[in-house]
This record gives sequence, structure tokens and C-alpha cells, in this order.
Amino acid sequence: MEPLGINFIGPFPKFDGVKECWILIAVDYFSRYTWAQAAEKNDFGTAMEFLDKQIFEKFVLSGGLYMDPGPHFGEKTRRSAEEREIIWCYSLVAAKRAVGMIEKAVDILQRILKKITLEPRKWSNYVAKATLEMNRRKIAHLSHSPAQTFFGFIPTGSLGVGFSGERRTGLAAMPKADLSKVFLEERSKIQDKVLERSNLAKDRTAEKYDLRIRRPENFNPGDLVMLFDHRQSGKKLLPTWRGPFVINRLRGYMGK
Repeated sequence: MEPLGINFIGPFPKFDGVKECWILIAVDYFSRYTWAQAAEKNDFGTAMEFLDKQIFEKFVLSGGLYMDPGPHFGEKTRRSAEEREIIWCYSLVAAKRAVGMIEKAVDILQRILKKITLEPRKWSNYVAKATLEMNRRKIAHLSHSPAQTFFGFIPTGSLGVGFSGERRTGLAAMPKADLSKVFLEERSKIQDKVLERSNLAKDRTAEKYDLRIRRPENFNPGDLVMLFDHRQSGKKLLPTWRGPFVINRLRGYMGK
């Protein structure tokens, strides 16, 4: 398997009666499947308890862990991981924050959390729902959702979408051993397709980069646009974009 990325998000704003001020998040680099939970501390004990109870005990995943060289992922965490025959891999020395897939997962989770959190002081109650939304969303270039790639089906989806009534009746009549075989074969087909599409997307991105191809952004008077708010973007539970605004006229690259 590809490595698991892990990182802490926070600290979040403090509210009376709310003990949690961090989110611990892990993502499978192949399927993009994400685990996340609110946490009171960002330390060794919290990280290992999360990995054991949420991931290793349930899914028996082996491979590698990829994280930034922060104090919460120190020597104790490395030794505990190596005892479980897990490869411990720090990000680049110059990278003081999360990089790669885990950074993207952190950004998506925060965006969803900002969108669905009705009362900021109750943000920790929405972490599970935000994680579910992340895993259910379809990734366009892979043509499958993270949950579908990881499990072989969408756990909270309608059975009628992927399995018609006639097919469910036929599957129910099969012996358990044959049913398990059918399920594993279908999941393998999905994962093979995802791997093929993922490699194709990587090759296309690398080719565009080598050829220095950039996608031009064309705006016209009358278009509605959202403006990225640099001051608010780094703050938890605050909107990242402002708008919408109407373009009146164009004046060069930075014109409005």
C-alpha cells in the first residue's frame, strides 16, 4: 500500500465548555480515504491511540507513515510505529508543515468544516460529518470516491445505485465464501481502474509542467467572481473567500 499521511490541525479557537482544540487527521495516499477526530492535545499519546483504535485495529494496514517533523511525532511515536513493522518517514527537513496529500486533505476538511458548522463553538461535533462528506465526494480524475476506492462501495450510499434489486437477490442466495470472492474481485477492479487513472493524471501533469503549459483565466465584464481573503484564510472556522463581486471592467492582470 501507499503510505498514510498524518497531521494535527489547530489550535482552534477556545470556547467555554469545549475541551478539544485540535483535529488529528490521517489519509491513505492511494484511495484518499480520510480518518479524523477532534482531540484535546497534540501529543504522542493522542497520535498513537488514534492510529491504533481508528486504523490499525480495524483495517490492519501496514506500510509507511508520512508526517512533518513536529514535536508530537517524535522518537516515541517512531519507535511505537516500528514495533508494528511500519516504515517511519519524515517530510523534507525544510518542510516545517504538512506537505503533499495530507496538506490537501487538511485544506478540504477545513473548507467543509467551515461550510457545515452552524455554531463555531460546536465545531468538534461536526468533524465526523465533515470527514464523511470528504470520503463520499467523487474525485473527478479518478471517477470514484475515496470510500468507494477503499471499501469497494459507498457505505452510506443507496444500494439501488450500484446494486439493482435483481442483483442483490442473486448475491443474497450465494454462499458466504463466494460472496466474499465476488466482493473482493469487484473492489480489485475499482482499485485497478483508480490506479490507472491516477497514473495517467500524474503523467499529464508532469508533461504540462515540463512544457510550461498554464491554463489561462479569462474574465469578462459582468462575470461574478469570488475574491480570496488572505487575512482570513489561515484562521480556523472563518470564510476563506469574499463575494460574489461583479466585474465592471478589466485593467491588466490585477484589474477589477
